Amino acid sequence: MQEKIRRAGTGSQVLTLVFGMWLTAGMFMERWESSRAAAGEADRLAGGGGAELLLYSGLAASILWLGWFMVRGKLLHGSWKSGLPDGYGAGLAGAGLFLLGSLGGLLWQLAGELQPGGIEEHYSPTRLLQTAGAVLLVTSPFRAVWRLPGRVPGRGELWPGLLSLALGTSIAALALSSHWMLNSGSAARSGLERLGSELDPLATGLRESLYGTVIEHGLAGVLLTSALLTVPLVWSVNRWKLPFGSLFILFTVPVLFMCIPGQSAYMAPAGIVTGLAADLLYGFLGASHRNNWKKHVLAALVPLLLTGAFLVLEHLRAGLGWPPALWSGAMVLSALQGIVLSHLVAMNKEDSA
Repeated sequence: MQEKIRRAGTGSQVLTLVFGMWLTAGMFMERWESSRAAAGEADRLAGGGGAELLLYSGLAASILWLGWFMVRGKLLHGSWKSGLPDGYGAGLAGAGLFLLGSLGGLLWQLAGELQPGGIEEHYSPTRLLQTAGAVLLVTSPFRAVWRLPGRVPGRGELWPGLLSLALGTSIAALALSSHWMLNSGSAARSGLERLGSELDPLATGLRESLYGTVIEHGLAGVLLTSALLTVPLVWSVNRWKLPFGSLFILFTVPVLFMCIPGQSAYMAPAGIVTGLAADLLYGFLGASHRNNWKKHVLAALVPLLLTGAFLVLEHLRAGLGWPPALWSGAMVLSALQGIVLSHLVAMNKEDSA
């Protein structure tokens, strides 16, 4: 006899989302705290790891919540697995990955192989395990909504899923923060002029090579940031008919979270304006999974607007150091990447996540 699929109720989805937001806030505060301590700007919060307390208490709350589902399944149906709602299994695996990464990171630090707050810690295998685990854990509501039948879920069903997807995007962005376009300052005139003066004593070939590397790093940030924010958009547009405000959530939440470690609140309007414009364009175009050219146009225009908003804000803040050929090329590059991502997602006709 086929086992009945257990669906998460709206209340369960909201509580899972709350615990995911708790965990996500802890991860961002921990990164902010460690970066400030490494730079000598401030002591650790609360005299000793206040952000870590926030992080691991959020993790503990999420694990206990999943544990409650399993205990209830065992008591009511005689099976631990039967208590987990559809889409939550990967979240349980994510909790295990996070704990494994935390243990590995602790052992590595005790062995003196990792410098807390250093770039090697942020890209170590143990930290990447934590990141992957956290993404799986906080996106449980998204997978639960994805697996609901039909393309027009109720608003109460859809919002937790979209918010959890935005949290997962935020955590992924944190892991790749060195390439986050909105925090890099890569296009600022003052920074490029200072770099040019510092490179002046070097030989011409080496100077041009290093300067070009910095520019290429900035362009890589444009591509990575726009891709990270565009993929959730094309997923959602291909899967559901979205109410107004859906794309605003997907863009605004990660951008606001990423303002914390970068101390770049001046870039918050880029996410807000792009998210609002994305919702308006979605409604104006009538894009959906059935209208290929319309959803491809949407996937091209939205990252172009995001990159344009970044360049405008950078110009207003510190002046734009990129020449017209470069900044206009960055915008076109992000738009072309959006088209490619949209086509790749459209080629996959699976409705499961």
